[in-house]
Amino acid sequence: MVNRIIVKLKNGKAAGVDGIEAEHLKLAHSKINVLLCILFNNMMSLGKVPELFCSGVIVPVPKNKHGDLTDSSNYRGITLSPVISKVFEMCLMELYSDYLYSHDLQFGFKKHLSCCNSIFIMRKVVEYFVSNGSTVNLCSLDITKAFDKVNHCALFLKLMDRHTPIAFMRILIHWYGSCTAIVKWNLCLSSCFSLICGVRQGGVLSPILFAVYINDLIVKLVKANLGCCIGSLCICCLFYADDIVLLAGSLHKLQLMLDICNTEMKFLDLKFNVAKSHVLRFGKNYANNCCSISVNNSPIAFVDSIVYLGTSIKAGRIWRTDSSLRRRQCFRAFNSIYCKSPSLSEPSLQQLVESFCKPVLLYNLAADKMSKTEYCRIEHTWNVIMYKIYEVSGEALTMVHAFTNCLPIGMDLLLRQLIFLKNCCRSDNYVVQFIAECYGCQDLSDCVDKLGISDLNVHHMSSNCIKNVVLDRFVSVTVMG
Repeated sequence: MVNRIIVKLKNGKAAGVDGIEAEHLKLAHSKINVLLCILFNNMMSLGKVPELFCSGVIVPVPKNKHGDLTDSSNYRGITLSPVISKVFEMCLMELYSDYLYSHDLQFGFKKHLSCCNSIFIMRKVVEYFVSNGSTVNLCSLDITKAFDKVNHCALFLKLMDRHTPIAFMRILIHWYGSCTAIVKWNLCLSSCFSLICGVRQGGVLSPILFAVYINDLIVKLVKANLGCCIGSLCICCLFYADDIVLLAGSLHKLQLMLDICNTEMKFLDLKFNVAKSHVLRFGKNYANNCCSISVNNSPIAFVDSIVYLGTSIKAGRIWRTDSSLRRRQCFRAFNSIYCKSPSLSEPSLQQLVESFCKPVLLYNLAADKMSKTEYCRIEHTWNVIMYKIYEVSGEALTMVHAFTNCLPIGMDLLLRQLIFLKNCCRSDNYVVQFIAECYGCQDLSDCVDKLGISDLNVHHMSSNCIKNVVLDRFVSVTVMG
């Protein structure tokens, strides 16, 4: 297990207080695996971890480099932990995964799930209710310093309720009871201080433990049966770690759901940030005046748009998104590459742009359904970038794509949507699988038809195989005419 985990460690990560990096473990003699295994087994039997495992180095990183760098609220603390402690956490996660489960409406930090799945479920719920003449009320909630304010005693109680083995509990209690940190600012180090609450930032187990910590909130919301339901499936809320969205057909039910959330938050010793929480409405009555809703007697503002998991969602009669944010980010990424690469050839520059700029432009779009206007804006953004590189457009640009074995932006987006929907149908998450099989089949067939691969059985093909077939056909049609 230790050997398998070390092989999977990512290179290029900063070292912790011990100065050891992942490359040290990967390139060391194979005896290191045996020694670590002996160390980890002794730690489990004693219920204690080494002192350095409890130490972290906090590096402040500005949230907005163009903002006020003298404002402490403009900084996010990134904690560097010893890499050996991460290996140990991965071992714990593998050994006790059966006790660290969370509800299927929690999409954060789970294998084969991403922001796209959360956006996809949200879109399908909105489209389902709007198409049947209903209004959907979407409430986005922000928890103040969620990961940093986890109450250790409450976390341990929730783990005990799951009958978590005593060996795991002893390790966690000792580890979290001994956590310390220092702040690194340029070359200066602060004095050491204790961390009496919160999950360990930078720890592999931390997001999993946080999901366990707030899992009961999801269970209570589902049992209340106040939010949106499709058939017998209740999709009243969507969680991505600490990003919470409530979905309800009426404001009265939404207020009742908020009351449940507020009660649970008090038990968890957490608070909602009302200033960053908003309500968005979809449907034919979206613009009507309505009563206010509140959390802990503080009203939540009704807004025309929100940014959820990097996607700008707009209120309206139907589901709509705005691509202006990702287009600006894409241009910013391209300009940073273009201005520093005057000596690179065009194909080399294109490969850099494909790797670093295209993912920014197409972020979460595999789960989205854009209007024709937004689609044209995305296509225009990419064509402008390609014109900047090759100074060609139109059919000549299509030939460039063919000779460099890169799909045009439109086909690339369709291919990503096809692969995403196919993976959703095979997902282990029941909510994702149910929505994809019942309401994503038409989207899947549309992608297949537009890509011209209706003669293939895409359900039994791997993602790489589908991509190669689409690319080969595009090159053949373009080059051979």
